[in-house]
This record gives sequence, structure tokens and C-alpha cells, in this order.
Amino acid sequence: MLLIGIVPGLIYIELACLNIFIFSLAYVFSTFYLSPDLDVDSRIYKRWKLLKIVWKPYKDLFKHRHMSHHIIFGPISLIGYFAFLIFLLVLAVGAEVNIFDVRLLIPCAGMFVAIELHILADMIVKKKSKK
Repeated sequence: MLLIGIVPGLIYIELACLNIFIFSLAYVFSTFYLSPDLDVDSRIYKRWKLLKIVWKPYKDLFKHRHMSHHIIFGPISLIGYFAFLIFLLVLAVGAEVNIFDVRLLIPCAGMFVAIELHILADMIVKKKSKK
């Protein structure tokens, strides 16, 4: 009888750990590969090597330190563009994807936090350099 109460708790802990792992993985990936600086020839842009060509439309669409560095629209536009690239890849492979799956919010949140911290750090550096 005690096992009946423990098993759901363990499943919940496993799911929570998995969610934290996915969030963290998305955060680290975004730190090193997604940034508002993808609109210029930055280190992050160069990390994409041959695949950096997929970021050319993003570079053409956004001017540096404008919309890509906006505190709200910057992360949304970058994650939206990246999600569109992943969606095209999934379609090319022939797999099915449910774009309304709530579980997709976890990696999006990890990416959002990393991009947001980059923008906030840029704002602080910009403010200090004006003094």
C-alpha cells in the first residue's frame, strides 16, 4: 500500500528532473548558438560553420541593436525564427510534429532566459559605456 503513494511521487520527481534537464540544455545551447548577435558576424554566428547560411535571412531582416535587442521582441523573434528552421527540418525529414504541444514551452523558456540575459547584459554595458 505504501508503494502506491511512492510511485507517483517518484514519477513526478523524474519528470521534474527531466524538465530541468531540458530547460538547462536549451539554455546552454542558446547561450552558445542563439543570440541577438546573430545579425552580425559575431563569434556566435561563426560557430554555426557551414550552417550559418540559414541565419542570412535573419541577418538581412534585423539590424544590429534594434529589434533583435528589444527586451520583448528580440527573444521572441529569435526563438520564432529558430523554431521555423526546426519545423522546416522536421517537414523535410517527413516526421510529424504537434506545434501546439505544451512540452515545447520548456526548451523555449530556457532559450528565452539565455537570450534575455544577453540583452540585459548588453543594456548594462551600453549604459556604463555612456558614463
